[in-house]
This record gives sequence, C-alpha cells and structure tokens, in this order.
Amino acid sequence: MGRSGRLTWSEVDRMSGNVAMMLVDHGVRPGDRVACSLYNDVDIGIAFFGVLRAGAVWVGINPQLAPPEKRYILEDCGAVVMISSAGVHAAPTQDGSRVVLLVDDPVGPWSRARTGVRDVTALPDCDPFAVAAIAYTSGTTGQPKGAVHAHRNLVLPVVIGRYLRPEPVPSRMGQCLPLSILNLMILGPLAAAINGATFVAMDRVDADGVVDWVGQEQIDTFIGAAPLIHDLILRDDIEGDDLASVTRAACGGADFPEWYRGAWESKFNTPIEGGYGMTEAPTAVTTETDDSRPLGSCGKASPHVRITIRDDQGDESAVGTTGEVCIEPNPVGPFAHVYTPMLGYWNRPEATASALAGHRYHTGDVGHLDNEGWLYISARRSDLILRGGANVYPAEVERVLADHPQVTACAVIGRPHQRLGQEIVAICQLSELSGTAPDIDDELRALCASNLAKYKVPAEFMVIDDMPRNQMGKISKPALQIWLTETHQQRRGHQGRQQSLA
Repeated sequence: MGRSGRLTWSEVDRMSGNVAMMLVDHGVRPGDRVACSLYNDVDIGIAFFGVLRAGAVWVGINPQLAPPEKRYILEDCGAVVMISSAGVHAAPTQDGSRVVLLVDDPVGPWSRARTGVRDVTALPDCDPFAVAAIAYTSGTTGQPKGAVHAHRNLVLPVVIGRYLRPEPVPSRMGQCLPLSILNLMILGPLAAAINGATFVAMDRVDADGVVDWVGQEQIDTFIGAAPLIHDLILRDDIEGDDLASVTRAACGGADFPEWYRGAWESKFNTPIEGGYGMTEAPTAVTTETDDSRPLGSCGKASPHVRITIRDDQGDESAVGTTGEVCIEPNPVGPFAHVYTPMLGYWNRPEATASALAGHRYHTGDVGHLDNEGWLYISARRSDLILRGGANVYPAEVERVLADHPQVTACAVIGRPHQRLGQEIVAICQLSELSGTAPDIDDELRALCASNLAKYKVPAEFMVIDDMPRNQMGKISKPALQIWLTETHQQRRGHQGRQQSLA
C-alpha cells in the first residue's frame, strides 16, 4: 500500500504482468535496461515486478537526483525505457533516445496496464543466473558505478533473513527510505511478497511523517536513516507509545552511534539493529541476532558469506589485524557456496577486475575481526588520514565525537598540512538546543583528548548547519571536502583584506 491506494498481492501480480507485456509491446527484450524514477508508492513496486517479469534489467534512479545525475545513469546503463512521473521526469533528461512511460498520465499506457487484463503466457521464463538489476553506488568517490546482480542475489537476502528469524514473520513491513535503491526494494516489497506480509510504501522520511504512517498502518518493522532515528529518540513531543506497533527497527546506512541503541530501546521498548552491508553485496552481510554483540561491532558474518581481512597483497590477515574487509561465499554450513558476489560493475572491466580479484568482493573498507568473528569497521580506505606518518581512521574519532550530547552528526576528514602531510579536522552538526555553543570547541577537544591518542585529536573543530548527505542518508565527505576548501579560501581572503587595510 502507499499514498495513492491499497493493493492485494493478487492485484500486484495482475498489474505487474500487464506492465511486463506493455514493456514487450514497446520493444523491450530480455537484458534491456529499464530505468525507474518514482517516489515511494504502489507504482514503483508494480514497476519493479513488471520489469523483472519481462526479463529486463531494473535500474532504480532516486527521484531526488538532479537532472544531470539522472542523465548520467540513463546514459551509462543505456536504458531503453524510463518509467517516471510528470513531476519527477525533468525536461533535461527527455532527450528522445528512450521511451518514457508516465505513471500519472490518466490516458497513457501505464494507466491501461493497471486496469486491464493481459495474457502473460508469452513472457520469458526467469533464469536465476541472468542479470536482474543494476544498482548504482551513491557516488561518494566519484561518478556512480552500476553494480550488476542476478535474480538469485535479489532473493537470497530475503531467504537469509527468514532463516535467521523464522518466527515471528513481520506482518506489516514499512519502508521510508527510497525504494529506488535496490537494497531497499529487496528488503521491502520483495521481502514482503516472499513472506506474505503487508508492505507499506511510506512517502515521508521525517519523524512526524514516520510516526503518522506507523500509527495509521500499525507497521511492525521499518528501516530508517540515522537522522530519522536521532530525531525519534530525542524529540520530547514523540512518545514511546507513538511507535507501539513496532517490534523491530533498523538503522540503515552509516552514522549509528552506540548510544542510539540504548536510548531507542529505553524509549520505545523494542530493539534496533545496525549492521554492515553494501550495494555490491547486495544488502547486509553481517547479522546482529546474537545478544552478546560487543560494543563497536557491526555483527558477525551472515550464514551465506565469509568475511576475511586481507593485506595489501591480498593475503588473509591474522585475527585482530586491521586490513581490507573482503566478502566471499561461505564454504561451509547450510548455505555453503550458495552466495555469489555481484557480477561486476556495468561497463567497468578494470573496476570489476579490481573489486572481484581472487573471486571475492574487496569492499575498500578497513576493519578487523576478533577471535569470535565479530567485525569492526574502522573507515573507508579512501578516508584514511596520514598524519605525520601515522594512520588515523576517521571512524575512530567520529565515534568519540558522537558521544557528545550536542553533536547530532559529525565527520572527520584530512586537510593538507605542510609539515605533517595532513592534519585532522572535525566537522560537527549540533543540536538545535545547543544555540551558539561558545565552549563547544573546548568540550570536544577535551572529549577527544581523554579518549584518543594525542595524534588523533583534531587540530580544528568546525560547526556546519546541515551535513551534506547522499540518497542513503550517509554523510558525503567529498562535499565536505569542497566546503572545507571554500571555507579555508574565504578565511585566507578575509585575512588578506585585513592585512592590506592595516
């Protein structure tokens, strides 16, 4: 169900079959890419199942992306059809090179597909190893890359979830994060369909909107980004009973401080989970079902994968040693050799060869495993700060800063330094209750000094009104680097003017 209406799974089956036949009518053949850019509602679910039933390849595009960003994905994947709406499909992306199907055209083919009945016996059989979807990364390290997945990889995370939690099966699953993100489509509509649950496409991601959706639809499970979870915890006008129907919640993306867990469970009397996953997996590769999870860990390897830590030569590192986190099929257990990594990056042979070297996925993340198999993530390898010859992982500093009651979000990045190579800068977003917080620098410096080695303490603490974030709610460090550079240039310009006036 969504804002525009409610459908039974039988109706979704009929409509998605009609959509598949409509795509065939428009010349779509197995393996063709079909892009979809829609906000959360029933139509995006119908489109997803319809594209897969036609044997085509699903490409979700976040409707909040700017026209040039949408155009890049459309051109990179070579989409032959774009499913969208009049308000989302901006004019700059209408270049005439593909069919555009608008779901809000009352007399268009989409409306006819929703209401008609078609013979779907001519649709192709599903090959579980065929390409089903291309999921574009969030682009935090440059232009987004398309991770290619087969049908079986879309279903496997749902099977694993059911295996880990056989009872009780969620009955009313909600999703407020964008369903245009493949991971969330898998954990939302696809999981609900397989589990026979009701799915609610929530069209608001703010705290008030989520509370309204949960209350009206009695949602029992949902995933939220860190800013939403933060607001639900700290808003005094939101009470524990406002989410009384929720039995399990999860925090997606990054920025999940440990104190969130205790605060959430204290207020809402229900667990909240973090975890570790990625577009290339797809979805989660760790689980937190064990109540003995140590502080700072993001879980143990899910039963279908094996997690290893490897050095720069690709050799497996000893327990407790920090290195690159790699994912590969689990060779033992009930799901032995069932998992396969992504098929590669779309039209990126060199990036594919690097990411899948040794027949395993190299995440680019830095972390370690303890002797019980718990995984700890330190940082993205690209985020590593080299200060005076010492490695500083931003996540270590960020975890300390997140414990300050006035810090609602933080990011630690490196800034060029003539003597040290790089120095550490902490950028923080403060609670609205903080006001100007005149002593915040001293407080944050003291907090870091008491919890970190001296060389890890930031040289400067800066405050920003709003953190730049990508579509998954993760803080965009490239955008912060630009902001930091511009701020530094403005400071130098101001100092230069002061000197000239003197």
